[in-house]
Amino acid sequence: MAIHGRLAHRFVALLLTGLFVLAGPIPAEAKRKTGCADRKNRVLSTKGRLGLRGVYALPRKKPKALVVFTHGYRKPATAYWRGHLRRAAKRGVLAVAMDYRGIGGAPDYRGWNVRAGAADSIAAARHFWARCRTLRTVVLVSVSMGGNTAGLALAAKPTRTPRRVPPPPGAPCPCPAPPLFDHWVSIEGALNVTETYLAAVAAEPSDPYIAGARQDIEREMGGTVAEVPDRYREATIVARADDVAASGVRDVTIVHGLEDGLVPYDQSREMAEALRARRVPLDVFTVLGRGQGEDGTVLTGHALGGAGWQSPFAGHGSEEDRHHMVIKTGFDRLWAILGGAAVGPDRDFVTDGTLGTHPAP
Repeated sequence: MAIHGRLAHRFVALLLTGLFVLAGPIPAEAKRKTGCADRKNRVLSTKGRLGLRGVYALPRKKPKALVVFTHGYRKPATAYWRGHLRRAAKRGVLAVAMDYRGIGGAPDYRGWNVRAGAADSIAAARHFWARCRTLRTVVLVSVSMGGNTAGLALAAKPTRTPRRVPPPPGAPCPCPAPPLFDHWVSIEGALNVTETYLAAVAAEPSDPYIAGARQDIEREMGGTVAEVPDRYREATIVARADDVAASGVRDVTIVHGLEDGLVPYDQSREMAEALRARRVPLDVFTVLGRGQGEDGTVLTGHALGGAGWQSPFAGHGSEEDRHHMVIKTGFDRLWAILGGAAVGPDRDFVTDGTLGTHPAP
């Protein structure tokens, strides 16, 4: 009996080995779908993980921080954010950016799909939080229209997906689920979509780009501000400060160029005052001179902007231009926060491309 038993065990082992050889090793893509690290810092599609369009990058070692980026108008993640994600991964961070469902295709990428963008960003953050158990911090970083997206994501007051098996029915929960996002870095944020829309209406005859933005905002809201005022208010982040404060976000960092000619500086100032009144820890960086970087879109350019005009000030930066003073300052603050730098409780800074930041953070 013992001999027959040993032979049976050997036969089963050989059979399983043969099946493994026939099946081959687990494909690398299948491993990546559940992994949280990647030696090559590749930028991968979120489609296989989430069923939604976007991109993510994994660091070489298991990460402690997740950064969720929300992009600006006509700047979808799959087309413009790969470089930022790869650089984040090289710093040891897991980074993800979504395209926002319903956004138009190349070359225009039309759509002010901020509600879908907020929902998609929440879904991505929860997905990686639940599957990467080494994560300790989640940072939301927004640029331009992405400020509208990020603000709505926070205003939804999302919580983290539980990492453990939930308790059986009727059993008391040991504690409420913690907030999903720890920090928010808002860079040249479109935080008052009502103002943005009204400005676009006023400027429409002279600028087809702005006319397109007006049309896209109307499509997102379901009509004009006169027709659906409540929809505009619900999407206006400066009017949702109570919800942002109640989201549980630990602190907010705001970066904006004083001479921004696309998203007015006053929107960030309004947001700062609203958060300050609600005692949310806050840092505000007002960017003046551009230094050696590009000026971007500046207010003075509308009045003086002939061919070749370049302002000495930093205006609205293109989010893929990491050397623009506003974009650079925002990413510098992100890396500082991930390095342990404190935010607030209530500080204002002036940043200049030549003179530096005063007072020093």
